[in-house]
Amino acid sequence: MSDIRVLQLQDCRVDLDANEVRSGDECSVLSPQEVGILEILLAAEGRTVTQQELYREVWGYRGTPQGRAATFAVFRLRKKLERDPAQPVHLLTVRGKGFRLVGVQVQGERLPPRAVPVTDPPEASSSTVIARSNLVEPDSAFIGREESL
Repeated sequence: MSDIRVLQLQDCRVDLDANEVRSGDECSVLSPQEVGILEILLAAEGRTVTQQELYREVWGYRGTPQGRAATFAVFRLRKKLERDPAQPVHLLTVRGKGFRLVGVQVQGERLPPRAVPVTDPPEASSSTVIARSNLVEPDSAFIGREESL
């Protein structure tokens, strides 16, 4: 179990044990990725966390992942945490850099960084069909390789 149990953001209370956000009478459930993002941002203590760090720590990717899974997860999390997600106060996007969590009151101790096993992207097995291009792959960087083809 983590050391941090409860966060307070304006009128919003986040319980990481119960994976829920309470704002007044409303209650939203946090996904495992959203909890992981919160843990990483809390451990960063106001520092900007890059998307690559989130992919490595929350999803377990080692390489440079393509896609927008982290951005969409932060967007969903922002809708649960902020009064006005279009004008965020706590979960900020630092353009071209990543994300930052500010103005959070923590009840409990700070979290240590999550220990998520780092995995390589799945490799193609013999039963996996690999889509190939109809373009010829070059043998060398030299122009005029018609003879070698």
